[in-house]
Amino acid sequence: MAAVLNMYLKNAGYKTYCESAGVGENAAKGGSAAKFAIDACSQIGLNISGHDKRRTTTLDLNSYDLVVCADCLVAEMLIKQGCDIGKIYNAEIPNPWPVKFKAQYTETFQRILAAMYLVVDRYFVNMNEVDGPQGG
Repeated sequence: MAAVLNMYLKNAGYKTYCESAGVGENAAKGGSAAKFAIDACSQIGLNISGHDKRRTTTLDLNSYDLVVCADCLVAEMLIKQGCDIGKIYNAEIPNPWPVKFKAQYTETFQRILAAMYLVVDRYFVNMNEVDGPQGG
């Protein structure tokens, strides 16, 4: 989600940058993104092969302007970690994990593309219609 959101922001002329972090134990172990995620991103020219997993518990979530999460379960975990509910945007994307078929990731990636487009539209374009893109 972060790679797609960053791509949209850059293409729209915004100097804002987002980061990626997970809530689960898998994120705490570090390591690269899932192969199917790398493959899906490469189809639109995004290279996430250098992505290194990290966990949200290592971050001050309230220092961020916006915290985008995949679904309600993740939102609940973020709130339990102390994240201000007003900073959370739930993209409502079902988690394909554990992935059994590449098609599951492909479908999820299409949802990510649509959801991150909506994030840019809601939080950037509509808020800056008069002033245009701003860094932050």
